[in-house]
Amino acid sequence: MERGADGRFDYVKLADLIKDARAKTIDVLQQIQAIEVFKLCTLNEFCACLELQKLESSDPAVGKSSELPHVHIDNLELHPGLLAQESKPTMPGSGLCPCQTIGRAIVDDAVSLIRTDSVLSMTSASPHSPHGDEQLQSQGGAYNGILSTLLFRVLPGAFIFNSNYALLPFYTHALAKQILKDNGKLD
Repeated sequence: MERGADGRFDYVKLADLIKDARAKTIDVLQQIQAIEVFKLCTLNEFCACLELQKLESSDPAVGKSSELPHVHIDNLELHPGLLAQESKPTMPGSGLCPCQTIGRAIVDDAVSLIRTDSVLSMTSASPHSPHGDEQLQSQGGAYNGILSTLLFRVLPGAFIFNSNYALLPFYTHALAKQILKDNGKLD
């Protein structure tokens, strides 16, 4: 894709990239190629850097299936490995129950944000005007997601107002249809 005379990319072509990406799923070979190109670490290397427990599964079927394409569990890629980790057990009031690594990342990020936030350390007044707060509102139909607002704003005219490509950008077309059907938004 090339930039136009004004130095910008065509909004419609960018939107088409998003639509095409939703239609395709990544296979194992592309993940392995991405690791080689981007020099990504494995899940257990990532956990070692954070001094976390290495990937193990109490379910033998899960542990065995994750080893098959990788020969050894230490070679499991980062992203599939994060998804393969067991979630924390649910209990009343537990809310978010991520796996160990993602949970640690969320807590570390929250602590870092609180410690380094100049607004929290200087004053408790909001830095946003009412107009600024209004800009942070999610797009109707996006199930409180804010990414759709960003897509509509930075790619004006590329999506119609109720495009499920923009409202549910990280779902495959079939899953987005199912979500809308289950919520009574689609016949």
